[in-house]
Amino acid sequence: MAVCSDINRKHAKGLLGPFLTALICRFFISLVISGFGGSTEAFTFQEVAAFTNAPVGPAAPANPAGGLIQGTDGNFYGTSFAGGNFGLGTVFQMTSNGVVTVLASFNGTNGANPRGTMVTDNAGNFYGVTYGGGIQTNEGTVFKISMTGNLTVLHDFYADPGKNPYAGLLQGMDGNFYGTTESYGTVFKITPSGVFSNLSTYFGLNGESLNSVLTQGSDGYLYGVAGLKGFSAQGGVFFKLSTNGGMPTVVSQFAGTNGDKPFGGLTPWLGNYIGTTVSGGAYGLGSIFTTGTGVSNAYILRDYFNGLNGAYSYAPFMVSPFIYNLGSVYLFGGTATGGPSGQGVVFSYDVYNGYIGRVFFNGANGSGVYGQMVWSADGFVYGTTRFGGLYGRGTAFRTDTFGHFTSLTSFPQSDTPQPAYGGLIQTSNGDFYGITTQIGPDDAAGIFQLTPGGALGIFATLTNVPAAASD
Repeated sequence: MAVCSDINRKHAKGLLGPFLTALICRFFISLVISGFGGSTEAFTFQEVAAFTNAPVGPAAPANPAGGLIQGTDGNFYGTSFAGGNFGLGTVFQMTSNGVVTVLASFNGTNGANPRGTMVTDNAGNFYGVTYGGGIQTNEGTVFKISMTGNLTVLHDFYADPGKNPYAGLLQGMDGNFYGTTESYGTVFKITPSGVFSNLSTYFGLNGESLNSVLTQGSDGYLYGVAGLKGFSAQGGVFFKLSTNGGMPTVVSQFAGTNGDKPFGGLTPWLGNYIGTTVSGGAYGLGSIFTTGTGVSNAYILRDYFNGLNGAYSYAPFMVSPFIYNLGSVYLFGGTATGGPSGQGVVFSYDVYNGYIGRVFFNGANGSGVYGQMVWSADGFVYGTTRFGGLYGRGTAFRTDTFGHFTSLTSFPQSDTPQPAYGGLIQTSNGDFYGITTQIGPDDAAGIFQLTPGGALGIFATLTNVPAAASD
């Protein structure tokens, strides 16, 4: 083993200052926010620990654009828009402690840049969409993947009028999956075995795009929202459509100061639906709306985003499974920007009384909520940010119903250092130690520590040597 001139060592009782600059796999930032009390209540972040869990083997995921879904094994599964072996995105698994494992990398042929939140079947398989990729063109795919990482392409959009699915899939009452396309807006159906059919091209003919996941009403109809493409155009519709296809029914329309460009999909609420727009409202930063299912039921503004409380809400709402006050309905949502740092917020919302609390992102703990969050069996809400964190490639977080917030992990750089060829040794305390080829900007070698539970950290940095070596 090469001898180095200086070792900055992490001891059991503390962390030396010079170690911070060479850290590659470290404890990530866990930020705690106290008190989802009233709308005027202040939130204080406290750095509890810092760590990074770099996936072993495939290159790391980056920039998760969709939400998380909890599998039958209790772990969470999601997709990243970038990263992976080919830089075109991944499907990953994450434990409740933030340990991330890459299950599959998209290579272009099997898809590229997945979007939306995956859905699962009774067998534990996951189904999702990629915005690009495919065998012949770059127009997207529908895929199926098992919890062990076996990925199958069910459909390629190269021959369809609609292209580039954006929002993810809905599993209908009939067991089939329903989705939408952004380019030349269409609604489609696909069976679990991959039999595909277009249900409607109405939206493409009218210059509208579909960027939000569908929902299904108790009447069996599909409900969704469509918006006009482009930043200058105003408009959008709330519609319903039969699962057999045909002409959709426009229930209500959007435009102007009451809200514009509905995006985050629809959440059922007391026989109606609630959702968000990404523009319009009093400040042009989006709004929260409700609407009924009958043609005579008009769109009703509930609230709007003013920048401080968030801006540009792309993430779908979640309805809290807990009831705090009789007659109140509590929702969780997220925004792409806004808040004191302009990095987005997670907010809790009472549809009768407005905001009751907010979690502000500051870049270090994440930036930009785009995907749907999920209620876990452990009582926490889990979600991801597309940007921010230690490397600017996104974070995963959790929060409880009172607003106590923890940033779980950071999606690491794709060029994270790999262990040298020397292998591992195990000490009497049960931990493993090995040598990395390089860490930090000066190509310094390092000694890493790995616990039997999978926690990875740098034990020492080795300076003034070209690279780690083993004899």
